[in-house]
Amino acid sequence: MSGGRFGRYEVIEEVGRGGMGTVYRAHDPKMLREVAIKVLPADLAGVPGYAERFRREAYAAGRLSEPHVLSVYEADEVDGQLYLVMPFVEGSDLHQLLEREGQLSPQRAVHIIDQIAAALDAAAASGLIHRDVKPSNVLITNRDFAYLIDFGIAHDAAATKLTSTGTTMGTWGYMAPERFTTGTADQRGDVYSLACVLYECLTGALPFPGQSMPQQVHGHCYLEPPRPTAVNRALPAGLDAVVARGMAKDPNQRFASASELAAAARQAVAAPGGQPAAAGIPPPSSPMPQTMPARLYNEQLHRAQTQAAQPVDIPVGQASGNSAGHRGGVNKPLLIGGAAVLALLVAGAVLFKTATGPKGTDPGSPAV
Repeated sequence: MSGGRFGRYEVIEEVGRGGMGTVYRAHDPKMLREVAIKVLPADLAGVPGYAERFRREAYAAGRLSEPHVLSVYEADEVDGQLYLVMPFVEGSDLHQLLEREGQLSPQRAVHIIDQIAAALDAAAASGLIHRDVKPSNVLITNRDFAYLIDFGIAHDAAATKLTSTGTTMGTWGYMAPERFTTGTADQRGDVYSLACVLYECLTGALPFPGQSMPQQVHGHCYLEPPRPTAVNRALPAGLDAVVARGMAKDPNQRFASASELAAAARQAVAAPGGQPAAAGIPPPSSPMPQTMPARLYNEQLHRAQTQAAQPVDIPVGQASGNSAGHRGGVNKPLLIGGAAVLALLVAGAVLFKTATGPKGTDPGSPAV
């Protein structure tokens, strides 16, 4: 499509491609500005209820005035293809930043988390749950100004009819345990995911080991939250408490909001002498109830460990900077029928995707 037209837009170049769409840099001749157009796969327009939910969530995101939420200019359909128009911003995503630089300083990590927390709380106040908070959905400019992007699989709390389809959406390396078991998706799940992103910023690694979906499910459902200081002893000890509370197995033991998590992280970093801040470590929580016999679970886990799946990312070239795979190929969003882990492991209805949003703007420049 590069060099052609899409609706009224003059397409300049393709800048990203993944399982949930292709992103183009384009010129809007009506508004005289550069934009990013995310064109969803053509077959999604025919999925019952999807187009309506897509428009509802896009408009909900477009109503948000929080500076750290990337604006939505338009959400519509052209020739059977749904699309989203957003500002074209210069920068890279947080995943690329971590791949390039490794773990961030605690001050820098908390600065980024604080901005994404503001975006999540603004969304939650409007009844919008993101459901896919991860580094590749965070755009970073050269001044470390952060934008939360891709509300394409977000959940409008008022749209129960459209979203109660028995599916789980998200990226398993960052998904709260209740997402795997009951399918519950609310603000507390976004807080959990944000704590996972904080851990990765501080350590350069995912919270739980393993390159397969069963290993990640096991970690999120059964293993205690990891301690950042176990990876980097130079980190303030209070950050262990922040991650532990943010990733509590029981949603009621987590921070009540993303901003509370960010505030506790700031307090931990600012604590004199690196002493633990008063973030409050929740008591050891019971593992999530198993959703399949232990024998069957172990068989599935062993099979996944011995038959490692190949990454299915679509390389997008130098423009987007994404490489195939993320931390061993576990950064794969999934669309899976049924909420139980048994369905996750056996049903096989999995949709992999590499999220590649538009390149990121300096907030000091016009968003054009």
